Amino acid sequence: MQLTQESIYARFPWAKSVDVEIDDSDQGFFYDVAPWSFNQAQLNLINMLLEEVESWFLSRDKPIEIVIVEIKEVQGYIFVEKISGAPEVDEIFEKYRSIYVGE
Repeated sequence: MQLTQESIYARFPWAKSVDVEIDDSDQGFFYDVAPWSFNQAQLNLINMLLEEVESWFLSRDKPIEIVIVEIKEVQGYIFVEKISGAPEVDEIFEKYRSIYVGE
């Protein structure tokens, strides 16, 4: 099965990119989902990353408390701009950031 941005967001709705500006109604963040242009290897890596992050929270019986601002490719590496309060979750992102998956 080929992964797509839509299938990843359907599986991990908490991972949708948000605009870090608070909306006018003071209800919190709002989604600003820009289209991706990742290859299949990059999409697979993003999927594995999000699975591991989700598993970390679920295995500790915690709500998924992370805000993803942007997922982008930088010189063949996946970089996720995020807001997270858990150093262990930051380590998961760093682990995947060090894997080269091509441009």
